[in-house]
Amino acid sequence: MLKVLAVVALAVGLMGCGGEGEKLDLIKYVNTLKGFDSKHHEIIRQIEFLDDPSRDVTEADLQNARQLIDDYIAELKKIDPVEMVYRPLRLAYTTHLRQIEQASELAINKGNDLRRERGNVAIGVRHIEKSTKLHFNAVDVLWLRQKIQDPFPLAWPE
Repeated sequence: MLKVLAVVALAVGLMGCGGEGEKLDLIKYVNTLKGFDSKHHEIIRQIEFLDDPSRDVTEADLQNARQLIDDYIAELKKIDPVEMVYRPLRLAYTTHLRQIEQASELAINKGNDLRRERGNVAIGVRHIEKSTKLHFNAVDVLWLRQKIQDPFPLAWPE
């Protein structure tokens, strides 16, 4: 009987602490993503570069864009979802990571001519932009659910 009461007391105590832990978890995650702003600006520059038909693109330019995609994914993977106590945030992160990893698959060198490769890489870079915007919206919903008073700091640069 004493063991049951101890387990119930522990469960009640953990539930009582869960709200603040979830808020702190969300704030920490958002601040981590805020650190990606310089990468987001670089992604925008790559999209503009790849979409400009007046610019000649070399294989080195495409390799740089692919490296940007790989670096972005590597940085995103540094976030450890095991440390996230807020389950909806952990699910949003893992979904986002899976979507972002597809950008690398889209931009992979398929051995086509440079014009087609340019299109594939542009699609991969745009995929990061699209997926990240959607992820920011999902995290904004979690921000509102937690009733955090500060304005939501994440936005895709224009």
